[in-house]
Amino acid sequence: MKKFLYLFLIPALVLSGCAQEELSPVLVVETPAPLAFNSTEGVIVYEVQNAERGISVDARADQDWIHDFDYSSDGEIRFAVDRNDGSGIRNAMVTVTYGPVEPVIVTIKQLSVAESGSAAIIVESETPLEAEPDGTEVLIEYEVENYVTGQEITAEADAEWANHFEYPEYGVIKIFPEVNFYESGRSANIMLSYPNAEPVVIELIQKPAESVDDRFVINVTGVTEVEATVSWFPDDKNMTYVNGLVPKSVLDEYEGDYDRYIRDDIDYLKSEASRLGVELSVYLEGVLQKGDKGVKWSSLEPGTEYCAYAYGLDTDADILTRMTVVRFSTKSPEQLDCDFEFSLESSTDSDLSVRVIPSNENVRYYTGIISKADYETAGSDQAIMDEIVDYIEEEIWIAQLFQVWKQWSDFTQLGEYIVSAENLFSDTDYYAYAFGLEDQGLITTNFQKAPFTTNAHQITDDCTFEISSEVTTSYMADFDIVPSDPSTKYYVTCLTTEYFSSYSRSDLATILINEANSYEYDWMNGEYTFSGEQHLNSYRDLGINPLDPSTNYTLVLFGVDADGRRTTDVYYEQFRTRVLVPSDMTFGLGVTDVKTSEVTLTCEPSRDDELYVLGCMPVERYEEYGSDEAAIAAVVEYWSNSSMYYVTYSGQKNLPTQIDLFYNSIKPNTDYYVMAFGYMGAVTTGLTKVRFTTPGSDIPVSDASVDISYEILDGDDLVRDDPNTYPPELWSDNAGAKITITPGEGTAGWYFVTFKNSFSEIYLMPTDQLIEEVKRYGSYKKTEALVRMSWNSSIVAVAVPEDAEGICGKPVIVEIVAAYGAMSPYSVPLEFRPLEIASPDLTPHNVSSPRPFELKGYKTATREDFNARFGVQPRPEGIAEKPERMLFGEGGESAM
Repeated sequence: MKKFLYLFLIPALVLSGCAQEELSPVLVVETPAPLAFNSTEGVIVYEVQNAERGISVDARADQDWIHDFDYSSDGEIRFAVDRNDGSGIRNAMVTVTYGPVEPVIVTIKQLSVAESGSAAIIVESETPLEAEPDGTEVLIEYEVENYVTGQEITAEADAEWANHFEYPEYGVIKIFPEVNFYESGRSANIMLSYPNAEPVVIELIQKPAESVDDRFVINVTGVTEVEATVSWFPDDKNMTYVNGLVPKSVLDEYEGDYDRYIRDDIDYLKSEASRLGVELSVYLEGVLQKGDKGVKWSSLEPGTEYCAYAYGLDTDADILTRMTVVRFSTKSPEQLDCDFEFSLESSTDSDLSVRVIPSNENVRYYTGIISKADYETAGSDQAIMDEIVDYIEEEIWIAQLFQVWKQWSDFTQLGEYIVSAENLFSDTDYYAYAFGLEDQGLITTNFQKAPFTTNAHQITDDCTFEISSEVTTSYMADFDIVPSDPSTKYYVTCLTTEYFSSYSRSDLATILINEANSYEYDWMNGEYTFSGEQHLNSYRDLGINPLDPSTNYTLVLFGVDADGRRTTDVYYEQFRTRVLVPSDMTFGLGVTDVKTSEVTLTCEPSRDDELYVLGCMPVERYEEYGSDEAAIAAVVEYWSNSSMYYVTYSGQKNLPTQIDLFYNSIKPNTDYYVMAFGYMGAVTTGLTKVRFTTPGSDIPVSDASVDISYEILDGDDLVRDDPNTYPPELWSDNAGAKITITPGEGTAGWYFVTFKNSFSEIYLMPTDQLIEEVKRYGSYKKTEALVRMSWNSSIVAVAVPEDAEGICGKPVIVEIVAAYGAMSPYSVPLEFRPLEIASPDLTPHNVSSPRPFELKGYKTATREDFNARFGVQPRPEGIAEKPERMLFGEGGESAM
């Protein structure tokens, strides 16, 4: 029975004739039922009789486990409740007030786990539950013994098709099973859960489909080793559907559960829509098929079984049909009769050249060199051949993106051929190998190989070295080096002992020499080459950033000649850095020249013999970390210890910057912290920070406009027509971008420049910053320009117009790609003599980490060998990998 507390203001009635004064307010409050131990919310129901305008109800609790009162619902006071994990019942007094009415005190009782008592779920529906194949809803009717207000029952199915529930009211759960399109029935277990009650499991059985006819006819024709044409014919030409082609091995992973595959497909479609920032229905309108479709694939794997499939799907991602699957296999390539003979052509301690002689001169083949150790990591010859085929296919595909037409024969040989490899390890076993390879990646012979060994390294200088070390700090060490021959040139570096121990000393020297050669190191005059007795410091003399504390290191040195060949044995000295000692360094921070996208950070450290990190961070990002320690850890993790020193400095510093510590552009109207902390191989101080705000953009924009057009010229033609203006050493085998800048109406002048940065870097740059950069580097009122470019490279041309009052218009940005397809069909006329202009690169060059040494496996080894012999450059920025999964007709061309 509900209990009500009534409180009346008993007014003095003054009778005068039949007149009566207005009735006074009455506050009626309902006492709530006891709350469960795990309740999160409670409600006090009240009523105000004879309410007065402008007066509202209020409530206060004497216990802090009741809080956050909410009066938004008329007649209800809602409040938050903390869980009662105590051993007994607890009470709180809530005082409810309303203007002149005396307060009403309500007791709120909350049970503990013990007092709540055990609940029990009672299923009243007949079980097992039965579902129709068409997906009609199924009801579960239930009761809960010891039901507690605010605690709800939940249901969960062990099969995705049945895991769709609604809870319209107490005692009823609705199940919405998916349509069963298949000839067999299916079942799912549904578990009902309620707090403080044992779960109850009931079975749901769905009947088989009444009709199991396929809704699609799929035909596969024109099957070769790498090609096939697949045609889809739905019985309903207005139905939207998904069609695709995947290797059979992909479907095998689903063990016949095509529904699970469809759900994964739908998840993929949802992720693509999210990635593109569009509604799923809009995205599906663009990718779903309708009517008869045909696709010809031309890059399939030979001798491989594939599955072509289709299923109905509408733009709400609702499944309309079962999945129809047709299997077929591509043909295996014809195996050709060809043996390969390998004979040594020449050998040194670092190079190998091997003559490859095929027994069948009509067989095209691929050949390469790989170390025996790397070969043995492959596991099979087929793995290496497949890897090579993938490399070539990728190179041809990337070249086509830039309208450069490469073919398989560009990477294979006919007849005798000498295959060579450089920068090898001395006295090491290698294999020269070859296998038949025809167009479209058809492997036509087995993998054949022959062993060869590089020469042992010959010592040409008998100089020896005495090395001693002294370590007094956590971040650097001193070395005394005494050579027996003061005229010997020697190369010195420092490595972690762990890395040093991973190689033989001879192989380690080869790695160090190859690495230095990649940067065109001057072996006689380089900063790490010495002669005679030396006292060297790892930081000041060897340029080695502060070492990590409490870490084992090894100093390595060996004699070298002018060509970078090792002339002596390898000598070394092992040492360990000391334990890190926190620093007492402090920082005086500030900012000057604060602009919309640039700022100068100033720092005055209390000492100038230690390094510190200096930069800025958005206040919003700092607050996400929540503490100085977390912000420091984020910076260290981002840069990693190997490249931390790109953001470290020593002594007083005035640092102009356009980026924050995470390499994001400085943005207008944004709060930042300039921050600093000590770093000497590890963090040595706490964080010092000062807040500043960048101004909003105040640059007016005029209607001035400008247009940029271009054509690509062949540098060889320029050299042929005028070798004096276009020297062969600069222009041969290169391209020229002939750029025309045309001002629009109302344009009094303009600035023009080309950048080496990517289009996205320039396009995403703040407009204020871009205008400043164009004015800084650009030419004024230039109408024509010629930029020398490497074929298949790109630059970005930018022009900023201005009107007669000097107000800038919107910058014009054009990406120029030096592709053969964009080349002009005629030579540049002799009267056209534009001066070549330089293209600045706005990317700070000190942010790229040194290339780390890596242990090779067969993939790395074959890739490096392939790249070296065919001059393959790293994939251009912004070019994704060649897609592997072929969905919705991707990877093929229309066949209908």
